Amino acid sequence: MRGTRVLIGTAAALLLGSLATVKAQDQEQDPSSRVLRASYLQGEVSFRPGTVDDWTSATLNYPLSSGDHLWTDTDARAELHVGSNAIRLGPETAFEILDLDDNHLQIRLTQGSALIRLRTLDSDDNVEIDTPTGAVTLIRDGTYRIDVSSDGATSTITARNGDAEVTSNANTVPVRPNETVLFTADGASPDVRNASPLDEYDRWADARDRAEDQSVSAQYVSRDMTGYEDLDRNGSWSDDAEYGHVWAPTLVVDDWAPYRYGRWAWVEPYGWTWIDDAPWGFAPFHYGRWAYVRNRWVWAPGIIRRRPVYAPALVVFVGGSNFHGGRYGDRDGVAWFPLAPNEVYRPAYRVSDRYVRRVNVTNVHITNINITNVNVTNIQYRNRSVQGATTSVPQDQFAGSRRIGRAAIIVPVDQARSAHVVGDGAPVAPTQQSVLIRRQNSTTVVRRPPEATQARQVVWKNTPPPRPATFQSHVAQLQTNGDKPVAPLPISQTRGAPRSGVARGGISHTDAPATVNGPTNNDGARPLPNTRPNINVRSNPNDQAQRVTNPNAPAATVPTAQPGIPANTRAVPQQQPNTNVRPTPVERPNTNDRPMSHTDGPSPVSGSPNGSPAHTVGEPSQSVRPAPPAQPVSPPNTRTAPRTDVQQPVQQPVQRPVAQPPHTVQTEERKSPAQGERPQPVQQQQPKRTTDAAPERRRVQTEEKPKQPDRDGKPPRRV
Repeated sequence: MRGTRVLIGTAAALLLGSLATVKAQDQEQDPSSRVLRASYLQGEVSFRPGTVDDWTSATLNYPLSSGDHLWTDTDARAELHVGSNAIRLGPETAFEILDLDDNHLQIRLTQGSALIRLRTLDSDDNVEIDTPTGAVTLIRDGTYRIDVSSDGATSTITARNGDAEVTSNANTVPVRPNETVLFTADGASPDVRNASPLDEYDRWADARDRAEDQSVSAQYVSRDMTGYEDLDRNGSWSDDAEYGHVWAPTLVVDDWAPYRYGRWAWVEPYGWTWIDDAPWGFAPFHYGRWAYVRNRWVWAPGIIRRRPVYAPALVVFVGGSNFHGGRYGDRDGVAWFPLAPNEVYRPAYRVSDRYVRRVNVTNVHITNINITNVNVTNIQYRNRSVQGATTSVPQDQFAGSRRIGRAAIIVPVDQARSAHVVGDGAPVAPTQQSVLIRRQNSTTVVRRPPEATQARQVVWKNTPPPRPATFQSHVAQLQTNGDKPVAPLPISQTRGAPRSGVARGGISHTDAPATVNGPTNNDGARPLPNTRPNINVRSNPNDQAQRVTNPNAPAATVPTAQPGIPANTRAVPQQQPNTNVRPTPVERPNTNDRPMSHTDGPSPVSGSPNGSPAHTVGEPSQSVRPAPPAQPVSPPNTRTAPRTDVQQPVQQPVQRPVAQPPHTVQTEERKSPAQGERPQPVQQQQPKRTTDAAPERRRVQTEEKPKQPDRDGKPPRRV
């Protein structure tokens, strides 16, 4: 009997342990709760999704995530937002997101300029910018500028305010306010200088920051809600007795309805994602709910929560097979309408119970969400009965990621009510056109970074996650299943191999170039010269070489001088760690349509010419960072850079386990805020302020954040 009890107790303990493991694995499978929004595009800006080896035009309001690339051509600019933090790219800048999750943002910058404004940086957040000559870690909120020369031989980090670190050539150098640190590929230690004066690019970014600082919408929503800054000049706030603070757009066409003027795109790991055409069209379509009140549409963001969770589209799909929406002939159609306040969003992609609670908690009163066995056909959706709320298009137009707008068919209320409810995902299989969002019948060549820039290796400090698998590798698994939604695969099944293999004791070679819809590239990929032994080098993941715009440019052998930066005075002797090199595939040329232009900003600044192939660079210390030695008293502009000589093991990315199906979750009950607690609604369309904004009047409901595991086995770095 005692033995039986022991066995039962052991079995129970094992079961509880396995359930806890399953729950942890479920949360590990959750996609990031935030994305980078393309909030401003000027000139020719090109985009390459992380799952496709091809380039296309960048699209306003597109949500970028891990693996995605941007290239700003001559006289072009781009602005990205994640919550209240902004990244602004200058002309001829090659930018890639290596990692973006709830707490990490890791960027690869191989050419050009990035100006970063961190409004908030939590203690468990990490922001890293990897360049060909060193890795930059941003320590606290502030304004930073990172510049990489066109040949990749020289990089600089300037802290206008805030604190940062540079790890280069085995030295870790602090960057203090109003300082610039220059770090090169020739083995010299980083060089600390006084910050250069502001130029036109800095002033343009500063003007946009000041406008965001004075945002009235920040009184009604969290600044962590990506896209809030564009609501002020495009609509007005008011109070509704049922929904609380609501926002309404100022100028819309007569037949306008939420989720009508824009397009659908396949964005992994979220699946079908709405890309709105309006300059304000991000926050109201990825957070909150829409309601039809007094003959107009209003957006209800719900209660203010810190770091609200991004959703690809808060709609309900109806249709499926044999649904024609009235006028499609033999073609099947698909239709959708916006979710109303207090209606639950159930992601079509695989997530944990906690994720479902977090993505709904700002707008849902209910106390129980069952995402395992939900009969969506029995739910009385409020907006389904609003005349003009349901939009329909043929499935081929939907899958082709073509603009909807005037081409849409407005489904009558009686047909919308009788249509089969599919759920929160569309019953449409994606194609590569769904990912690239190309214009039809366009032969315009899409601008792209030069081959040398794409193949350039960068120094990394934190090991990035594996690159996403290509769309073609799993497109066969994304087919329709009757009238059921098509969902993206779990993250564990769409992550490929580590970003590169590690060649011990030598320099990795690059793959041969490939072509897509363009002339053959006869320049074979060449291994990088083994000029510096004992180096840790990381290459661009999954990239393939492009045509070099200036193939006759000589290879740089000395650091490129930076304009406006005083000369160096002293430097610390170099120290180099052990060798570890990551290989670089090559990129394909392609022809495509021209990117869109958004020209409401100041005139652009000129960029650098395209450069020559990259240098190999040293890998920084990763596990231990000793405090820098005390600085001796010295004249201005003569601070000696401290150094760190700790060797770093290369961390291998760990594959995440496959998540188990989620089950019933408990959510918090939402209580309507008292009217007296709300700020007075703002009636003017463009509020003006002459002084700094007053402290925000808001009622913030916080959620305890789970403790994040240490990245690469080292504690968070804070000053």
